[in-house]
Amino acid sequence: MKPVLGKLLPNIEDLEYTVLALAFAVEGLLFKFHLMGRNSLDIAMHTLLIYAIYGCVIMTLLEFKCRNQPLASLGRAFFTVLQGTWFFQVGITLHGNEDNISWLEDHKTTMTAVCHYAWHISAIFLFSLITGVSWALFYRRSSPISGMIPMKQGHTKVAQEEKIDLNDNLEESELIMEPLLNGSNNEEEDELA
Repeated sequence: MKPVLGKLLPNIEDLEYTVLALAFAVEGLLFKFHLMGRNSLDIAMHTLLIYAIYGCVIMTLLEFKCRNQPLASLGRAFFTVLQGTWFFQVGITLHGNEDNISWLEDHKTTMTAVCHYAWHISAIFLFSLITGVSWALFYRRSSPISGMIPMKQGHTKVAQEEKIDLNDNLEESELIMEPLLNGSNNEEEDELA
């Protein structure tokens, strides 16, 4: 029987994903309404930041729904890193040079900011790809069975021990079933024979 408090509270893992998605969504709303009365470059850069934040919301909810899919976790990590690097870019671009603000109103500057956003996406994707391939190669080389990537430490060893246990149980069940298979299901007949 579960404690009363355990029945009232939701699963902690479910709560963790829900709170994280809610935190990203609130952050997105704050930046959405942060745009009023700003210049075009400021609006464009903050809008791109909102896209990264909503990507975090979507990927967090997808990770909540499909917990065994690594692409959902990688997607959330991708958008979180994109959000962080773009925060730095916004700070450097908008507040790095307070002396000359006239260049912030130029349309070319806004288009350059969009190109920078695409470069951030490309750089993060390449970094993630290189990191993933490096780890996969590392685990493939260190695996006791070539071609297998262990999911946890000792995973392969545990699986081999389980196979041995299953074979032992199979031999025991054959000894129990042998009299039934031979047609003698009476214990007295077995004793006389």
